[in-house]
Amino acid sequence: MDADPRVASLIAALKSAEAILEAAKATVHGIGNASDQVRKALVAASRPGVLNLKDALIQGSLKKAILGTPAVAGFDFEVLGQSHKMGMAFSLTDPAFDADQLSEMALFIAWQALKADHQASALLVNAMHDAYVKKHDAAQTTLQKALKDNGLD
Repeated sequence: MDADPRVASLIAALKSAEAILEAAKATVHGIGNASDQVRKALVAASRPGVLNLKDALIQGSLKKAILGTPAVAGFDFEVLGQSHKMGMAFSLTDPAFDADQLSEMALFIAWQALKADHQASALLVNAMHDAYVKKHDAAQTTLQKALKDNGLD
């Protein structure tokens, strides 16, 4: 039985809307699962022994640092038993700047915790890695400037 063209277009629109609704439901379900995985990874990353700071060093001109020029901080640390080193710009006068720079390390730790969680989806692990790489690239630009400003390049 052929439907009236006016009804057929409405039926097609209804089917499209139903497909979009199902896709939206799947997306919301996926976001809920990803949110649960991130929460579990953050809980796992906050356990004692996940992060072990072995050594830290701050270099730069004290005079410049007091006037607001970022110094250079270096960290030797372990995440889940694996050794890592990381350098970043560090301000003695701007805590918001420091929080932004330290977010690179936080993203790195979260990425490592997700990688170690074998229940985490590959999509989520890759998304965290991409967020870390983006922050790392920006932080490295800031670090290179701090190294140059302090004559450490």
